[in-house]
Amino acid sequence: MSSKAIDYIKQRYIPIITFAAAMILFLGSVIILKEGFIHGDYKAQFYPWSKIYSISIKNFNLPFWCRYFQSGFPLMAEGQVGGLYPLNMAVFLLLPFKLAYNYIVVLHFMLGWLFTYLYAKKIGAERWGATLAALLFCFGSAYAGCFYNIVTLKTLVWFGLVLLLIEEFFRHKTAEYIIAAAAITGMQFLAGFMQMAAYSLLFYLMYLTYGFRLNKIKFKRRFIYLSVFVAVSLLIALPQVVMTYRLAALSGRSSVSLGFALWRSFPPPFLLTAVFPRWLGFFGAQFYIGILSILFLIYALMHAKSSPKIRPLILIGCVAILAAFGKYNPLYVALLKMTQFYSFRNPSKLLFFGLFAASVLSGFGFSQFFRDQGARRIKLAAKIFSGILAASLSIFIASKFILYTFKDRIIILLQGYAQRHIYGKPYHRYDLDTYMESVRGFYSLLLDGMDLKNIFVMASLVMVIIGLILGIYLIRKRNTPLLRGAVFCIIFIDIFIYGFHGTGFKGNIEPLKDLEPTHQEILGELKSDKELFRILPFDLRDRLPNWARPNANITVGIDSIGAYTPLAEAGYKKALFSLEVVDDALGLVSPDDKSLSDKYQLLRLLNCKYLVTARELKHRFLRKIISEDGIHLYRLTGHLPRIFFAYDLEGNIRESRTERLEIVEYTDGLAKIEISVEREGFLVLSENYYPGWKASIDGQSVEIIEVRGLVQAVKIGKGKHKVTFQFS
Repeated sequence: MSSKAIDYIKQRYIPIITFAAAMILFLGSVIILKEGFIHGDYKAQFYPWSKIYSISIKNFNLPFWCRYFQSGFPLMAEGQVGGLYPLNMAVFLLLPFKLAYNYIVVLHFMLGWLFTYLYAKKIGAERWGATLAALLFCFGSAYAGCFYNIVTLKTLVWFGLVLLLIEEFFRHKTAEYIIAAAAITGMQFLAGFMQMAAYSLLFYLMYLTYGFRLNKIKFKRRFIYLSVFVAVSLLIALPQVVMTYRLAALSGRSSVSLGFALWRSFPPPFLLTAVFPRWLGFFGAQFYIGILSILFLIYALMHAKSSPKIRPLILIGCVAILAAFGKYNPLYVALLKMTQFYSFRNPSKLLFFGLFAASVLSGFGFSQFFRDQGARRIKLAAKIFSGILAASLSIFIASKFILYTFKDRIIILLQGYAQRHIYGKPYHRYDLDTYMESVRGFYSLLLDGMDLKNIFVMASLVMVIIGLILGIYLIRKRNTPLLRGAVFCIIFIDIFIYGFHGTGFKGNIEPLKDLEPTHQEILGELKSDKELFRILPFDLRDRLPNWARPNANITVGIDSIGAYTPLAEAGYKKALFSLEVVDDALGLVSPDDKSLSDKYQLLRLLNCKYLVTARELKHRFLRKIISEDGIHLYRLTGHLPRIFFAYDLEGNIRESRTERLEIVEYTDGLAKIEISVEREGFLVLSENYYPGWKASIDGQSVEIIEVRGLVQAVKIGKGKHKVTFQFS
């Protein structure tokens, strides 16, 4: 084969071959439906919510209301289901559910690769460099394991495309590119993670503002373009923003404080995860693009003066990393205090934008590096790179020595810090013993992250050594084109190894067979009951069947009073607080058995007929039905039906006799009832009361009465009536 043919193949097919290899290696089992993203929150939130969405969209509906958790919940308002997101609509409408659930993830990895590749080329990377940028973005810590979750992936996949359209705008100076970029930005708000969409919007405005100056656009036009960009974005986002804002105002997020906003700030020393991701990676957020890629990131930064197109990206990366430091950055804290905006927690999420910038800049630097044969700054970059690796290795060795030598003193210091700054503070609900034990666990994780027997720790050390050898080689000799392919392959291997530890693919992908319900006898007992009822999963911190946990109950078609969502309603949680059955991601403790007695009347009102628990319970109002593998099913005596008639709503509410009560239709967000009564009273619908519910009697609108701040009722007179409750 001629050299020209080989060069043609390299130029044309390297991106495709690399992408195909990465997809097969990382997502092959997902593509063939053997495995899927179902670990942790995926199983507890995204999978069951996606199932509801899939059923609804195939019936040409949207799940504005879901009956299955929190005694009824406005699922579309929660946002993470991404109900208005066009790609969700298309994929879940056209494909069977399990295929759609897996392939929506695969599709977004493909789009993430494509958009990053195109944007990197646009700002100056050649094919090898653009391919590297896409590889680092999709399979480094920005996307590996979906960074936080699937909705993060869906929201942020468009970041590279919007920047590409902005660059096209700067080139052509025509408004259609601004409008297109704004439309995609608005769509990001529909994808499921509004916080990250809002961050994206801020960085786009920053990118535009800097670009206006670089491209010498007049001030008046700047104002017009920015106004159009924001207006179009928010107009498209408005339906989801309105729904989510209403729900957030009723959730615990409406009264958060500075401490909430600073939760999970990224400590600056954790930037060492750029070299040793296993060491501090248990924290969750990591900054990893491969060890050798750091060299090309350094080289790109050295081109900032001569390559204006990368400057806005450098700005985004620097601002994102500094903001991710959160409470460790006084300017960020001051900004939060000044704006009093505390609704967005976890500043480390901002690392994504720093990682995107680092990935693309590394690809750009890779291209420039192998173009600039023998350039002096190659040697300078190699010296800086070698210095960073040597310093990181020294810190690693010194830390290992200190941790082993001063174990007891370190644990005492950490426990003192936990006692003074964590225990008893807002959003920290556990007892002191729990935090003291957590300190020991934290210390053990630190040691585990430095254990030379761990294959991932050893892999990092090997890569550091390879990096030092490369640095020394470049300092002493000029680089050659042959080195490019070898370095690219080493980075690919490094990223591949990284993807299978911590929060990478191995941490989130599990066999789909793990979705099969456990404790089939108990589940069969529940499924055999044809009444409308709800279950109480008692003690969410204990061992429970996978289908009994809040939201996961959706997958087996059983209703629950439990909920797991950051936007759980504050009033609902407060009413059931001692039962610890509402998880709004702010911590749970184990409930006391006495809470069942205290909340007995509310449990009746919520149509709770069964308890699923690992505890042996002894209450006069509970009757054990069955036990299976340490899990017990109890029936609550005296429970109230889902829909019932009562003469009085005061005191302990009781069901009253009717001549006739027939549920004509009952589904998510709709109940139609025909009833005949001898005297006036109240028809109670045991469905969570939420703004948007409307009721009518015999076709005439009537006011809904909120009962105990939980469920809803209407007052009806003597005689026969047709009653409708509907969520609009």
